[in-house]
Amino acid sequence: MKTGKMGIWSMIIGGVGILGLSLYSSFLQTQQSSGNDLNLQNLEIYITKHAKDRMNCRLIDQAEIREILRTGSLNDKKSEIHTDMCKSKYALEGRSMKDKQLIRVIAAPCGEKVSIVTVIDLENEYDCE
Repeated sequence: MKTGKMGIWSMIIGGVGILGLSLYSSFLQTQQSSGNDLNLQNLEIYITKHAKDRMNCRLIDQAEIREILRTGSLNDKKSEIHTDMCKSKYALEGRSMKDKQLIRVIAAPCGEKVSIVTVIDLENEYDCE
């Protein structure tokens, strides 16, 4: 009789553990999928020469970059996330309110600044040279 009760309790505890892990995993995915959680929009923005060239070619302005930093979603596959924040590059994507471009911004935060490495229009090809 004791073995039956122990088996039931083991299954209950195991089920609760699996549920807990599932909820925690879901929480982590939610945290990683929102650009807002990175808090990049409050940092001083430095735009690299390469990013400026791409902005001019792709008709993307600084206001649109700020918008994507504030509201964009993190693309884990295009990001390079390291334990040292200054070595990380975050790919944030979103549609601009201004002209509805689907934009990817590659941002590299370090300290109180965020460097914009490049910007990409995900729906249109441009001859940027």
